[in-house]
Amino acid sequence: MQPRQNDLFTRWLPLGVIALATVAAYANSLQGGFLLDDGNCIYQNPSITRFWDSFTPPSSVNIFRRQLVNVSLAVNYAISGLDVWSYHLLNMLIHLGAALALFAILRRMLAGERTGRYAAAAPWLAMASATLWAVHPLQTQAVTYIIQRCESLLGLCLLASVLLAMISMDRARPRPWQAGSVACCLLGVFVKEAIVLAPALILFYDRWFVSDSLKEGLRRHRLLYAGHLACLAVLAFNLGQYVSSDTTAQNFSVLDYALSQPEVILHYLRLAVWPVGLCLDYQWPVSPVARALPFAAVILLCLAGTVLLIRRRSVYGFFLGWFWICLAPSSSFLPINDLAFEHRMYLPLAGLTTLACLAVHDLARLARQRTGVNLTIAALALWATAVAACAMLTFARNMDYAQGELFMWRDVIAKRPENAKAQSLVGKGLAQLNRMDEAIPYYLTAIGLEPDNFFFRNDLALIYEAGGDLDKAEEQLRAMIRLRPEVPLPYIRLSRMLFAQRRQAEGVALLEEAVRANPKLISIRANLAQYYYQTGQYAKAVPHLEAYLEATPDNAAARRMLEQIR
Repeated sequence: MQPRQNDLFTRWLPLGVIALATVAAYANSLQGGFLLDDGNCIYQNPSITRFWDSFTPPSSVNIFRRQLVNVSLAVNYAISGLDVWSYHLLNMLIHLGAALALFAILRRMLAGERTGRYAAAAPWLAMASATLWAVHPLQTQAVTYIIQRCESLLGLCLLASVLLAMISMDRARPRPWQAGSVACCLLGVFVKEAIVLAPALILFYDRWFVSDSLKEGLRRHRLLYAGHLACLAVLAFNLGQYVSSDTTAQNFSVLDYALSQPEVILHYLRLAVWPVGLCLDYQWPVSPVARALPFAAVILLCLAGTVLLIRRRSVYGFFLGWFWICLAPSSSFLPINDLAFEHRMYLPLAGLTTLACLAVHDLARLARQRTGVNLTIAALALWATAVAACAMLTFARNMDYAQGELFMWRDVIAKRPENAKAQSLVGKGLAQLNRMDEAIPYYLTAIGLEPDNFFFRNDLALIYEAGGDLDKAEEQLRAMIRLRPEVPLPYIRLSRMLFAQRRQAEGVALLEEAVRANPKLISIRANLAQYYYQTGQYAKAVPHLEAYLEATPDNAAARRMLEQIR
């Protein structure tokens, strides 16, 4: 019975440790509310209120190409409506599932013939790495911020796909396991585009741990790779299906993005080692060439070291390769709308936590071989300390999220005061609480950072109008007109303000100026037509009514007005 008891011990104890640590670290995450894009994807998303509609989310929501994420939100809505607890609970369970899948992957890898020196310690090394990964505070953005379940659910699908592919390579009858791997990859297609990593990681594992060459691996496991290739074809179709409705514009050129990423990656590495100063939204600036070059040199040295370790068949090379492969979709040269977000480290972090655990194990083994000193207890204490520290930092970060959106944006300002978006959103939050005097300085700071931001000026003009400071409101509205002369809204608001101040001539002149600059501003023509009609200037009203009716021929009121004039 002793061998069986030991087997049960090594099989189940690690799972219990991972689960207990994860639940302890994220137990208070259930208190958090909705933040940022949660609004667009949850309470402004009618498709989640009816389960079958959730399979086809509208293009107005940010996850319209991520159908499985939308379905998961519909499940939450069915359970708790807009009560947030079930959303957070599912996020935590997804993260726990990903951590257990990572444990299973690492255990199989480290117990294999090509990593023989780790075989005896494989369950414990896998447990140590997966636990540290699960409770690391760098993961909070992917777990506690509800809609970033896109990242954690992708992680679960991808890790499950890799695990089942690994199992299939050890089986005499691999097809059921291959089918499971392909099915998980297919689910990931409807979660996030980065599922393209799944076949890449499987092939990397195959070449390292199973096959003697890429050609042999592709030949031996051709059905597996054919299935994954089919998944990528489905991904391409899913993306192409929505390309015409995807209005997201890239904010950066390929060169700007590539130059900025070395510094961003080094920042991620710093957070992986010392996870203090986490920030919800960095609004990372583009790096000029002179600033980017030193960081790029460091990254190139790191990549060269990784290649060298891979060529020497060092297991450290494999996990460094894991890190770089998983980071590549978001942190190379393919532009995404933000240069830096912490949730992009969700999968890459697994390579780093595994490297750390293997390094401590190897140092302890080396010390035992050279000095005879057994450092196992010291290594265990170091790991437990790291896990406890990370779990406490994660717990504390969850409390930040629970404070609400206004608190989180103030936290961003404390860490990135040059973040204009954060300054404006703190101002917006204060304005919604009717604390206008407190809101104004934040908007002024935001405008000082981004003087050409139309929307910051619009919000500030509204605050000034509400407070009766019409001169300052007029200043902001005129600045808006200079920035976006093709937009009718500031003309209309400013003209109404001028009319209210009995400055009719200025108001009319402003609207006429707008129409001369852009004759297609139909809403302004409607305002001018109505003004001229009401003041008896019928001849001036006619051309505006005709232009308005040409654009909106079914408008009965405008047609009646024109008929009365004639």
